[in-house]
This record gives sequence, C-alpha cells and structure tokens, in this order.
Amino acid sequence: MASNTVNASALIGQRFHGTAGAMIAVPGLMTMPLVVPVFFAVLYERFAMLPDVRAGLVGTSAAAAGMVMGTALKMAWKLRPTPPAITTGVAAFTAAAIIQLPLLLI
Repeated sequence: MASNTVNASALIGQRFHGTAGAMIAVPGLMTMPLVVPVFFAVLYERFAMLPDVRAGLVGTSAAAAGMVMGTALKMAWKLRPTPPAITTGVAAFTAAAIIQLPLLLI
C-alpha cells in the first residue's frame, strides 16, 4: 500500500514540477505519518507516569481490544468457518490468552 502511495506522489510531483517535484513529493508525503507517531511517543514518555494518563490508556486499550474481538466475530460469522477452523482458533486463543504461551510456540 505504501509503495503505491509513494509511486503516485512521485508521478504527480513529476507531472506538475518535473524532477524536483518528484523528489520533493515523496518526503513531503511521508513526513507527517512519521512525525505524528513520534510526537505521541514523546508525549507518552513525558506523561506516562501520571495516574490519569495511565488510567486513560488502560481504558483505551480495553476498548481497542473489544473492537478487535467484535470485528473478528463479525468476520467469523460471515465466513462460516468449518469445524477444524473453529477448533484451531479456539486452541490458539486458549494457548495465547489463557495458558499465555509465547507466540513462537503457538
């Protein structure tokens, strides 16, 4: 996906401003997706020890986990998995979530 975006930005930059436009379009497109996570990482490093921030992140992670599980159940319902697929999924879930085996063993 990212390579298509890079190719498109280079082609559009080249079409409007030649070689210089192609060379500037790619870093121009990639700068913000790199700056935003770094900005949030710096904020997290500075404020992670505050109890309110920690509680907010715990709640957010619980909501994200619930959304992932909900999406997985919707996908599974539409796919109508076979009994061996259900058995494999239940075994993997049991190994990872309940027994807490390392992912390399699962």
